[in-house]
Amino acid sequence: MEKNITSTRSERRRAAKAIKKKQKKLKKNSLRMLGKSVRGINPPSNMEKMSDILNSYAEPLMEDDATYEQMNVALGMAAIFWNVALLSESEENPSLSTLIDEIRESGHTHSFSEEELMIMFKFMIERKQQLFPDEHRLIIGYELTDLGNGDFHIDVASRIPSSDL
Repeated sequence: MEKNITSTRSERRRAAKAIKKKQKKLKKNSLRMLGKSVRGINPPSNMEKMSDILNSYAEPLMEDDATYEQMNVALGMAAIFWNVALLSESEENPSLSTLIDEIRESGHTHSFSEEELMIMFKFMIERKQQLFPDEHRLIIGYELTDLGNGDFHIDVASRIPSSDL
């Protein structure tokens, strides 16, 4: 989620440089997790950016004028819900209690009750299926950068299923 920034040219250059550095690090670390080389892995140009998709998908979990921590929690929960939605579309459908445990272990739940998590879980699964039914990329990781003045930049590393290539 990027908003208009009123800053000097040098501040914008520094922010852009920091974002590129974080994008490179995120891509490198994510590909290592998959056991792939760092070179030559880019999504086809006709695919929507996964950062834009995650930002749209996470919108109901985000608060107006959210802090960095609130944005990070919303994106973390949205990434988990997204990946669970992909699992629910496949034959590997884990139990809800297992998923709630995984969400709690992620540290992105704060003080939500199990009932609140179940309601969010069901809503977000339906949201994924309604808004992005043909999007099957798995979210491997994301990085949120605070650009200052309440502005944020999101980078997302995702895996394209071999059936979609």
